[in-house]
Amino acid sequence: MTYSRTEQDINVNEAQACPRCRGPVRTSWQPNTFRYGVGDESADIATCIPVRRCDRCDIEFLDHEAEQLEHEAVCRHLGVLAPQEVRRVRAGHGLSRSEFAKITCLDEESLRRWEDGTHIQTPAHDRYLRVLADPEVLAKLQSTATQDPTDDANEVVGLDGCRDGWIAAVVQAGRLIAIEYHDSASKVVHAHPKATVFAVDIPIGLSPNGRRRADQEARKMLAGCASRIFNAPAAGILDAADHKEANEKSKHLAGCGLTTQSFALLPKIREVAGVVASDPRVRETHPEICFTKMNQDKPLPSKKTWDGLMLRETLLAEAGLVVPKHVGVACKHSADDVVDAVACAWAAVRIDRGQAQSIPSEPETIDDQLVAIWA
Repeated sequence: MTYSRTEQDINVNEAQACPRCRGPVRTSWQPNTFRYGVGDESADIATCIPVRRCDRCDIEFLDHEAEQLEHEAVCRHLGVLAPQEVRRVRAGHGLSRSEFAKITCLDEESLRRWEDGTHIQTPAHDRYLRVLADPEVLAKLQSTATQDPTDDANEVVGLDGCRDGWIAAVVQAGRLIAIEYHDSASKVVHAHPKATVFAVDIPIGLSPNGRRRADQEARKMLAGCASRIFNAPAAGILDAADHKEANEKSKHLAGCGLTTQSFALLPKIREVAGVVASDPRVRETHPEICFTKMNQDKPLPSKKTWDGLMLRETLLAEAGLVVPKHVGVACKHSADDVVDAVACAWAAVRIDRGQAQSIPSEPETIDDQLVAIWA
């Protein structure tokens, strides 16, 4: 299919001078076909682009207009809003980028990238943006949005996986109000429809070769304790039937085998991926990174030791999140799972306030998804 525009469709910003000789230039619209994607997912996309020609030295060149039109063609091929359409959703409400991001709980930096064409939003974010175009929807969000960035009235949830489900730490008005157990991540989300952020200790966004910058840089932060950050598995092993098959696939895709501990995480990775696909409130975090940040960037003793566990509780209490002595149904699970869930909630609070930092500082894009650990 050909996606094309003419001079009437776009405000053509004619190049003022040739980059070589500074002579005058003319514009002609020419068909252009390029390949997008890799393997079976690739496609040839045809569009029309403005080609500049210098009248003096007779060179032809392309500029940002051609890049913009190719980017728009890719967006239409993927069925998502193009950058100017994303901008139109926000501008149609008369809001600045920061105002729109705060009301909708979208990441402001991600919004900037979608608007300027640096990145393409995921299908889930695209559907959310389309819903946000409705004035009534935004009005409802606006009526409940917290206007003071230091106000902690929003509810946020931290999730940590346990043996047969999830421990959820619920924070409201800056206080830890509940420790819950749920047998699925989707049930946690459904139980808290008003929560603005769900921070979960599970990889979100897998690379084809099992290498993510988020994991590599997180390990550097935990000098001497890097083994606490597991390598996320390669995306192609998620459908493996057993550990033997997953191990062989991992050797082929990532160049190394898969531990039984990492294999045990696959069901939860699949589970969270399903939730993320329909809910942009879910973010990846890591308890050990959170505790290291609370401890002035110094890694803590192992959480399996008494000193390590007590120090984690102390740091959480200093952050205003006091772990109760009795945690109800969650008491059937490991103490460190409870403490880790509260650490995830600490990250969720920071994400909600706009204070969280991403690892890496510039989130990596994998399959059009921004991948980072937030804390």
